[in-house]
Amino acid sequence: DTGLIGTPEKIEIDGKTGWKIQCLLNHRLAVDSLLQVQSRSFNGNVKVTKGKHDSNFITEVEVVEL
Repeated sequence: DTGLIGTPEKIEIDGKTGWKIQCLLNHRLAVDSLLQVQSRSFNGNVKVTKGKHDSNFITEVEVVEL
């Protein structure tokens, strides 16, 4: 329903708690994009700090909580 693939992985970004998230390809996601994430392990509003799109139609982003 959400396009989320797997479970968000907790990481550290510049001393802050962040998340690595994979989702179905979404070409509109870029640095500073705002997202609302809903998963079993994390729910909240986040901002994209880094991301990439690959040829397998997957977008992988690193985000920090707002």
